[in-house]
Amino acid sequence: MAHQKRIRLLLTSATSEVDVARVAGLLHCSLHYLRPENPMAHERIWITEDQSTLLSYLEDRAIGLRYLSLQGKDAAELAEQIKQMIPVVPVEAVYQMLDAATSRDEWIAAIYHAAAVSSEDLDPQLLSYFEKAMTHPEPDVRKAALFAASYPGWRELRGPLERLRDHDPDPAVRTMAEMTLNSLAQNVWDKE
Repeated sequence: MAHQKRIRLLLTSATSEVDVARVAGLLHCSLHYLRPENPMAHERIWITEDQSTLLSYLEDRAIGLRYLSLQGKDAAELAEQIKQMIPVVPVEAVYQMLDAATSRDEWIAAIYHAAAVSSEDLDPQLLSYFEKAMTHPEPDVRKAALFAASYPGWRELRGPLERLRDHDPDPAVRTMAEMTLNSLAQNVWDKE
């Protein structure tokens, strides 16, 4: 399958893996792959009948969230169908969470939610929240934003990442910014 844009749908706490499996069956997807357990994620992948689109269920332990990742020819259409079948967190709710964040922990949780709802298509509003988190006075918030930036991988994050790499007062943030830049350049930007 050639590279095609990825769409993520953040699941609500009411939505279980069993619900996702049921929806995959109703959408005529078959289980394609069950990734062996690892400390960072639990993942199941279904594929559409025509084998053009993947539907992945992820329990992402790195950010503490569960979401669906759709990739392939019919990803957008499947995403709309899934939204009608199971509860997902709308991006507007994540915007509100980011607007309301004041404490370190609220900011970290909110930026991880932003990562989980981001797609490869630039969302200018989410970009502004990433930029804001990257200038937060708390180094842990900046680190969370650096980690979360790898999810959408937008080229528009290059400038803020470079500023953190070159000018952040915390050496751990500078190092992490360098690592994030290198990873995005090698694994995302150079492949577009």
